[in-house]
Amino acid sequence: MRIAGILIAALVSLCTLSGCNGEARPQETDARPPLRVAISVAPLHSLVAPMLPAGSTVEVILANQGSPHADELTPSAAAAAYSADVLIYIGSGADPSVERIARRRTASGRPSISIAVSSDASSAHDGHDHDHSTEHAWLDPHMMEHALPRIRDAILHATDDRGLLTEMQRTRTNRAAEDIERMIRNVDEAFRVMLGALPPTRFVSLHGAFDALLAEYGLEHVSTLLAAHGAEPTAVQLAAASKALAADDIILVVEANENLDSIRRLIEDSGARVAILNPLQPEDWNQMMRNNLQAILKARTIAR
Repeated sequence: MRIAGILIAALVSLCTLSGCNGEARPQETDARPPLRVAISVAPLHSLVAPMLPAGSTVEVILANQGSPHADELTPSAAAAAYSADVLIYIGSGADPSVERIARRRTASGRPSISIAVSSDASSAHDGHDHDHSTEHAWLDPHMMEHALPRIRDAILHATDDRGLLTEMQRTRTNRAAEDIERMIRNVDEAFRVMLGALPPTRFVSLHGAFDALLAEYGLEHVSTLLAAHGAEPTAVQLAAASKALAADDIILVVEANENLDSIRRLIEDSGARVAILNPLQPEDWNQMMRNNLQAILKARTIAR
């Protein structure tokens, strides 16, 4: 009798797991990560990931593009941007391929956050005036600080939509946002103090991604050689730049992803002090900004 009872219990258990008709019962689990966030450029990763629930993913949409200004996305990148729980992009024409997807998402009620806010949406910070329509907004600490609350709120909303917004998770997201805000302000302070301690400095840039940032912290912009990626400087531009770069107070600012062949002769003939700045790597925004700051300081203080 005891053995029969054990056999019956085993059969009941087997029926529960497999289904009484002998078919396997499917697992009713959601294989998706808690949140999937898409970002247009890699440096935004460190400003977003700490606010997400554990196990969430962050995908860089323009990771394989030579420039964030690329007009087309790969099919897989476009699909990832559209299907993400939250899309964070630059806007203001900086990443047009992603911006088009953001408009489609907005029409379907999916959250998409542009960090390039308009000038009437924010106020001057510590007495600085900013070009809030800049297409290189992710390189401006003040614009990133202004965008942070909107990014946080979009993450909280998406987390709530997935049924994952516990009070503990809300607290974690808010605390992470506070930590990120402090980090951004520390970068702002480092730029303000260290560039402010330099002797008067002017700069010529190759493309212009850092023009607004450097001017904001007191460096004087002389000229930009290239109006767009892939363009070639004219002979007149090169002659004017060569003359300007001969001065002791001028540095040449170029981007790490630029082809320097068109200006190699300019650098050699003028003896220019060159600051090579990186606008897209690494995924750590804080490290990227501090590396660029050190490159500027080194270029300005190196002996000719």
